Amino acid sequence: MDIVARWKKDLTDHDETNGPLYPQAEHWYETLICMTCDKPTFRSVFRHDELDSDRGVVVVLYPQTEIMSSGLPETIFKAYEAARKVKNIDANAFAVLIGRLLELVCVDQKAEGKTLFQKLNDLSDKGIIPEKLSKVAQGLREHRNIGAHAELGELTEEDVPLLEKLTHAILEYVYTAPALAKRAEKQLAKLKVK
Repeated sequence: MDIVARWKKDLTDHDETNGPLYPQAEHWYETLICMTCDKPTFRSVFRHDELDSDRGVVVVLYPQTEIMSSGLPETIFKAYEAARKVKNIDANAFAVLIGRLLELVCVDQKAEGKTLFQKLNDLSDKGIIPEKLSKVAQGLREHRNIGAHAELGELTEEDVPLLEKLTHAILEYVYTAPALAKRAEKQLAKLKVK
């Protein structure tokens, strides 16, 4: 990414008895433009001599990204991250990778059937995903087909946020919510022991 604007925050506030609050420290705000998608990123960079990293502490302030990792198996997480990496580059590629993610969910949950359509229905029949989420999953599958087959149409960047939110709904229901429930049960068991 190219840094197109940078603003330095003054960290030389003085404590009357001890001198500067942050000796040898810098705090920058930077605006960057992605060379691939031409979209901005705004970040905060704090550097201090006592920090181990030469880069300092970098916090992306915009765009805010949701990170889905709680409870996801490694293969599912990697597929999700691969899809996220292309979402700002090509909506069709994003949809195709979301379709692959759905297939991996079906494999992980031991869905039966020859097609993704059948496997998603099997997950619904087994109660792994409820009927409403089954319809969401089928919608994602249809978007995957459009992304993969040019004769079916073209997805645009306006489609991406909806596809991402629908994907989150499925992953949260199948993986994240059960993982949080287990953590809550363990925490409650610890409290009962005390």
